[in-house]
Formats: sequence, C-alpha cells, structure tokens
Amino acid sequence: MAKKLFFAQILAHLSVIPMIVYAQPRHYVWALGIYFLTGCLGMSMTYHRLVTHQSWTAPHWFEILGLTFASLGLTGSCVAWCAAHRMHHQFADKPQDPHSPHQQGYFKAQFLSMFSPIRLSALKSFTKNPTYSFFHRHYWHIQFVYVLFLLMMDPFAVVYLYLFPACLLWNAGSLINTVGHRFGSQPFHTADESRNNVFLGILMWGEGWHNNHHRFPKSSQFGRTFWQLDISGLLIRLLEVKR
Repeated sequence: MAKKLFFAQILAHLSVIPMIVYAQPRHYVWALGIYFLTGCLGMSMTYHRLVTHQSWTAPHWFEILGLTFASLGLTGSCVAWCAAHRMHHQFADKPQDPHSPHQQGYFKAQFLSMFSPIRLSALKSFTKNPTYSFFHRHYWHIQFVYVLFLLMMDPFAVVYLYLFPACLLWNAGSLINTVGHRFGSQPFHTADESRNNVFLGILMWGEGWHNNHHRFPKSSQFGRTFWQLDISGLLIRLLEVKR
C-alpha cells in the first residue's frame, strides 16, 4: 500500500497546479468542504479518536460514514493509519516512532510517513474487526469508485473534490506530528515533545492541542479550556452514544 499511496500523494500535490491555473472561487469552497469531511469527520473523529483510541462511542451509521470519508482523504487505510498512530503513542519521539520529526527527520515525517514500518502486532488488533478489515481490503476499490463517479459528473471535480483536498489533509495532518512536536506550549509534562499549537488547533479541527492529547490520550476532548477550540470534540458531544 505504501508505494500506491506515495504515487497517489504525488498526484494530490500536483493538483495544486490546475487549482491555481483553472479553479474558480467556488472550486476552493467545495475543496474546503471535502477537507472538512475527510479531515474532521474522517481523520480526526473517526480514524483518530474513534478507531485508534476508542475514546468515544459513535452511532454505527457515523462510523461507516467516517471511515468512508477518511479513506477518501488518501492518508492510508484505517488499519494502517491507526496502527501507525498507536505506535506513535507507544514510542513517542523514540527511534520506533514512525511520526517523530526528531527521529525520522522533518522531511520524512512530513511527506514520507507512509514508508515508516508498522509492527505486525499493531495491525492485528484492527484486522480482527470485520468493518475495519473491509475498509482496509477495499481501500483502493473505494478510491476507484469515487474517482469514476467524479469523472462522470465533471472531470475537473477529480482535482477539486479529491486530489486537492487530499493534499491539504496530508500536509495539515503531518504538521500535527512535525510542527506539533517542535513548536508550541507544553502545559502538561509528558515523556515526549508534544506541544499545543493554536494555529494547528484551528487548522485541524482541534487536533493541534497535541500536548493535551498526549497527556490524556483516552479523552475524546482535546481542548481542555473554553478558549481551546476543538470542532471535532464539539461534534462528538452531539453524536456520542452513551455507554
């Protein structure tokens, strides 16, 4: 999957060119809408807080929807992404951490994290779940169906409703690991370099309160004070099924 994801992300990053040359304002609005679906509902609420950390209980319909949106974000399957993120917490800023800019270097952590090795034991806990296993096995089929749908609707939609939002999500998500482990405040003592960063908190729907998250990884609420805006956390409060 890593090589396919690498080439898909090359295409995603190249989409910046047609967006600059041909896109109209409405195309950017649509692209930001897709970025919200893939980044907030998909990566943040589903891949990260629901699947990886199991910090909240979602309605089944939302879990399926969130996994679909996250898949279309081109950051990897739920199994691969979540297994890598658990390793990030287990070995935060240590040599085995697949996301640490201190261990992997800024460039690899920002752009090439799909090539970081994932322990088989980390994968097994997710493949046992039939829903996660389905989305993992059919990851590229989901991409194919979506692209086919966009091509029939409008060929340029592949750029502004798929590739360009995927480029935004990849870089915004990676900034949580690169900038979020180098610049910002550390209100909580942790055994790593995680930081709270206001800019990233806004850019990634609350994910930028990264030091808070490393201190309380089982909490679905990353914002710990009233002024720490956490859009994902607010939506979770509205949707969460009480246990």
